[in-house]
Amino acid sequence: LDFLARRARSESEVRKYIIQKSSKVSISKKRDGSTIKIEPELESDEAEALAARIVGHLKQKKFLDDEQFAIYWAQARSAKNLSNKQLKQDLIKKGLTPGDIESAIAKLNQQKPEQESLSLLVAKLKNKSRYQDSQKLMRYLASRGFSYQQIKDAITEAETLEENEG
Repeated sequence: LDFLARRARSESEVRKYIIQKSSKVSISKKRDGSTIKIEPELESDEAEALAARIVGHLKQKKFLDDEQFAIYWAQARSAKNLSNKQLKQDLIKKGLTPGDIESAIAKLNQQKPEQESLSLLVAKLKNKSRYQDSQKLMRYLASRGFSYQQIKDAITEAETLEENEG
């Protein structure tokens, strides 16, 4: 339960955690230097059955919901200025279904379109001395998962706004 209390988790994460914990082989060392190997309590198929039962119970009690987790995770990670492409990769790593991923990204784009958030990020970073060089800025944004065309459009937009103000 402590595993779930720290942050929201996907069904896949919980299932993997339960299987890992219940079928793990422990090795402990004694003070005299000898080792003891403690065999796992459950075989791998028993651990999978236990994990399925626990995940089913947690879903029934509404503690696990992949769709809500996808929305939560996408919103939290978008605050770190990641592109939709990068968010999608993160959600795939969490073991979510493509349907849950697409609905979370669509909901996120309704709240704040990707190009709009990229434009705000470019405007913010352009003023920092670290990113005065546009090539450096482009490399940074590309590492965040934005496409070359999106970056180019956002930089052009920021430069035209800068010219109009100045």
